[in-house]
Amino acid sequence: MRLSKALMQLFWTAGPVTAIGLTLGYYIGYGKMPPTELMIYFISFTVFSGLTGLIAKLVYDTTRGHLSKTRELDMKFVCGELGSLVLDIRNLQVEAYEGSESKREAALQLIRRVELSSYGVYLAFTDLTKDRKTGLILGRIHTYRKAGLFSYVNNMQNRFSPYISGQYEQLKASSPDAALLLNQHFGEVKRQSLRQGVVREPYFIQRIFAAVEKEDPWLITLKDAEEFIILCIELISDREFPILYFSYRGNWSVAEAFDSLERKRLALNMARAKGSNRLFALAAYLRESGVCDETRIPKGLKPEALAEHLFDELDQLAQSVRQDVAARKSTGELKEKKLVLKNGLKLYELAQQGYAQVKKAQEQYAAAIQRWDKESRKNPVVYRFIGSRWMRKGIDVRERTLSLSDEHKDELIRHLNWYFRHDGIAALLKTTKAQTADDDKNESDYYERCETVRRLVIETALVLSPMIGLSKPEVQRNLNSTKAIYLGELSPDQTAYQKQQLFEQLVTDTDNNTGLAAERMAHTMLNVYQIPLDDEAIQFLHLNYGASVENLKIMAEKAEETGGSTGLFQYDQSAANLQSVNLKPVPGSWRKVLR
Repeated sequence: MRLSKALMQLFWTAGPVTAIGLTLGYYIGYGKMPPTELMIYFISFTVFSGLTGLIAKLVYDTTRGHLSKTRELDMKFVCGELGSLVLDIRNLQVEAYEGSESKREAALQLIRRVELSSYGVYLAFTDLTKDRKTGLILGRIHTYRKAGLFSYVNNMQNRFSPYISGQYEQLKASSPDAALLLNQHFGEVKRQSLRQGVVREPYFIQRIFAAVEKEDPWLITLKDAEEFIILCIELISDREFPILYFSYRGNWSVAEAFDSLERKRLALNMARAKGSNRLFALAAYLRESGVCDETRIPKGLKPEALAEHLFDELDQLAQSVRQDVAARKSTGELKEKKLVLKNGLKLYELAQQGYAQVKKAQEQYAAAIQRWDKESRKNPVVYRFIGSRWMRKGIDVRERTLSLSDEHKDELIRHLNWYFRHDGIAALLKTTKAQTADDDKNESDYYERCETVRRLVIETALVLSPMIGLSKPEVQRNLNSTKAIYLGELSPDQTAYQKQQLFEQLVTDTDNNTGLAAERMAHTMLNVYQIPLDDEAIQFLHLNYGASVENLKIMAEKAEETGGSTGLFQYDQSAANLQSVNLKPVPGSWRKVLR
């Protein structure tokens, strides 16, 4: 049918259409009818040209054309599976808890990820605080905030501030993250819609590559896995991420010192992140394994406080294993405890190694700072942002976009398609603890599902790394500064096509503002490279990249109060912060009980 239709179109164009067009054109131009030979020439030319194109299309459709249709089907299938995977990972995060802790984690998921109604806000904060009055207050504030009655919202905040402050202090002791959410939802007069984007989990990409480096998937938390899958969805849906970076333009020796200082600064930050990220991964692992809950290792603790809690939990676990061994227990519970202690010990030692690398990074950073100070004094330059065309020397702020090319997107889709169709990931994640009464088997299945998700994340990160430079610090820094797409409208009953359309729409709606990235970049240049944030620089960053004028002015005022920030001052502050995280040595008794 398609072939006959194409032939009819061809002969219609080559016959009557060509004859009428040629006759009218020739008559208008020459005032007489065209010769028969010319008419036959043009009609024959149109027929043979059309037939050649038709034959070429038939050859393409029979050889390569089916690949385009297959690619579309694979794209739809992968989008559907990725959407389901996000929901499965969220379910795994809640499944790691029991009782009231499970209710609190579910409430946190709702508040962070879903644009709730007033009743939803009431339910979520009631479950979060275990206080119905707090839920009612937050639900009412949400209602009036949505109606735009901000003056009344302000009155309610003044009225209930003492009560909410008391709830905040109680919640802060057991869950700092939950307390922060309570404070934010109550204290803000206006709230930005989640549909414009959701804040990402900090340093999730760094933890993934730390897991790649150490070949240890347990360094990746389930939240990291969720964030990475969302990033894959954004890339497949053709989202373009703005990337800000800066470089020095001028004297070659100063430029070389500048580049060296930037490399050493990033290396120091990475060394710091390795230690703290591994502590966070250990805390998440202990919670997932059921050794402790959020009341014993609260979320949101600083690394130095978290280190003390983790050491105590591992020590108690080692004592419990020692007691079970002394009592000659040989149950599955003892085996599970030993496995958790073994993995926990490994993660703790990796954190120690990470902090041990910090000292070397500090020394290299200090040497780079001294070289920068020396070169910048020897070759004085007026350091300004190159926002004007006549500037030839200074800090050049540049912007580019990060996205997947069509070839890279096809490669990523092929990779994910193979895993979903052949590796059994989708079927494995559909199982839940409730499907069997055997507790040991339940725990084993849960660990298998978690490890499967982490393995998929690692494999996909290795595929993405050469495509977009995912392992580069500036790419990681900029991606962390962007907002993730809002997936609160995602549901299990949606078809793959509906999920694909939803992702494409959300990518369009998400705010791609570079303001946060510009502010972080300005903070670095102000505190490390001694570049003043004058009014011209502030306006340049605000008008070009959307940075907050208020935040930039606060940075500039703090620098003036300290007499001007210097690289050495920044280094001393970093060194003081690093020395405060002191991990205790591993007792020999921990290893002894594992023998």
